[in-house]
This record gives sequence, structure tokens and C-alpha cells, in this order.
Amino acid sequence: MPKTQANSAIDQLNAAIHAGCAPSEFQLKQWARFACALLNKSPADAAEGYQVLGMLATFSGDVDEVEANFGKASQLAAGDLSLAHRYICSLVHVGYAARALNVLYAIRLPGGFTDPALCADAIHVLLINGLVHNAADWMDQCPEEVTHFRAGDAMNSFDPQWPQVAAAQLANLQVAAAWSDGLHCAETLLRETLGARMFAVTYQFHLIPEFGPALTVRAPVSVESAVELNFQLAERWAAQLDCLLYCSLEQLPTLTILPHAQLN
Repeated sequence: MPKTQANSAIDQLNAAIHAGCAPSEFQLKQWARFACALLNKSPADAAEGYQVLGMLATFSGDVDEVEANFGKASQLAAGDLSLAHRYICSLVHVGYAARALNVLYAIRLPGGFTDPALCADAIHVLLINGLVHNAADWMDQCPEEVTHFRAGDAMNSFDPQWPQVAAAQLANLQVAAAWSDGLHCAETLLRETLGARMFAVTYQFHLIPEFGPALTVRAPVSVESAVELNFQLAERWAAQLDCLLYCSLEQLPTLTILPHAQLN
């Protein structure tokens, strides 16, 4: 499997994820065979093979396989920004945003983060972990191209003003912690509900006139299931808020789970 075929497989896997549709079992097994054939070749080929295997694991929702394969790829191709981008995205796609954040923080670049794709990853991962103030700082520091890069992603999107507006609303540390807790509650609930379909979840950060910042989480579920998920989320989140003084849902950005428009 030449390197060009590995790149083609990665492109096709990304296309399937962005479409929210899992490839056929035949196609998944074919890509797995291609990837395994690379592992005994050059270090560069093996690194790409492990990346393909790591991305394939997103369609089974197996976070251990994602980490194991990308870990091996990282040892063979340290400092590869494309690899870091795929690793971070794959962890998000299986519903482990906190682990994606750990990978992001482990990246060391002499010139800092200047790659638009990686900066966009950073902002997205920070936002879905509830680290709004950090995301707002990144928006100030990253290249202007990042805004355009994110705007071109129809699946995951955010209003460029969202981090700053939300940061003002979440200025109180307890309120900010409550928002982060709510996002982790939502991710855990969706991971438990969707399993291997978690890769189709998308995040849309937008501003609602007169209401402020809102996050719509789109999932491959029916309208009825979405209603039930929101009830469960409110219940779990409220239970955590009981532990925080002077904080209520009314103080937080709006968080709603809705059916994925493309999957209904």
C-alpha cells in the first residue's frame, strides 16, 4: 500500500466522518488490511498505517484502539502536525474531549501554534471542554485564517464572537466550572447512548439575540430520543449544580441536543 493510498484512505475516512455515515464493513476491512500491510515497511509508512488504524477505531467507538495506534504513530513521526490533527479529532469523534485536550497540551512547537488547522483544533477542543476563556485567548493569538477555516466547516461551527461573549457570561469561576460540568455530562450521556455512532456528533456554537451564547449539539437520533436526552441531561446537570453555591442553569449558555439535520 503506497503512501499515496494511505493518504487516500485517510481522506476517505475523513469524508465519511464529515458525512456522518459509517463506511461499509467491507470497506472498513479493506482499509484495515491496507493499513496493516504498511506496518512492516518504512517508519514513515508504518506511521501512516497506524494513523489509518486509529481513525478506523472511531467507527467502533474504541478509544483504547485510537490511543494505542496513534501512540505508536507518534513514536514513529514525532512532530507531525497532520498526525496531531488526526489524533485530536479521532479522540473527539469517540467522545473523549478531555483526552484530546491532553494531546493538545502535549504538543511542543518551537515557533508556537501557527498552523491554521491545528489552531482551529485547539479552539474547538477547548470549547467543547468548557474552557471558554482559554479559547477566547487562542482566538486573539491565532492567525486570522482560523476564523475562515472554522467557518468553512459545515459540521462543526462557531460564531467568531462566541468565545468572547461566553467568557464574559462565565466570568465567575463557579459558573465557568458549572458550564464545563454540563458539557462533560452531555458528552458522557451521548457516548453512553450512541456508542459507535458518536463520531457523527457535531457542535454548533452560535449567538441567540436577547439570549446570548448557545451550543447546539447535533446527534444521529430521532426527535423523540433528543427530547429524552435533553431531559436526562438537565437531570444530571442539575444534580451537579446542587453541589455549587450560587449557580443555576439560567446563568449559563444554552445547551441543547438536537437531531442531526443530515441524518433524519
